[in-house]
Amino acid sequence: MKQEFDIETISFNDVRDALLDGAFDKELGRLADLIRARKDIIGMSVIATASPGDKVKIKDIRPKKLIGEIATVVSANQKTLTVTLDNASSLGPRFMGKVRVPVVCVELVNG
Repeated sequence: MKQEFDIETISFNDVRDALLDGAFDKELGRLADLIRARKDIIGMSVIATASPGDKVKIKDIRPKKLIGEIATVVSANQKTLTVTLDNASSLGPRFMGKVRVPVVCVELVNG
């Protein structure tokens, strides 16, 4: 069952500070596993809903110059999307044509 948190009760800064203070040192491995699992769930959601022609925004990826770029979905498999970058000409020849990105590194763009 999903537990909802009121942003007024717990914030990112609270979690960050607790982590930096060592409050979860004994559970870091489990936290990393949970974060990976959550990213996988988000990725599955993208795979389930992304269709060729859909627009996605690239996030949390290297090279960093791709963060924020908009791309058009060409195809999808279980872990990656093949996309064409809408602004590829300004990013250099490496990014011309089709590019594969992990599904956990994109979000669907509405509209």
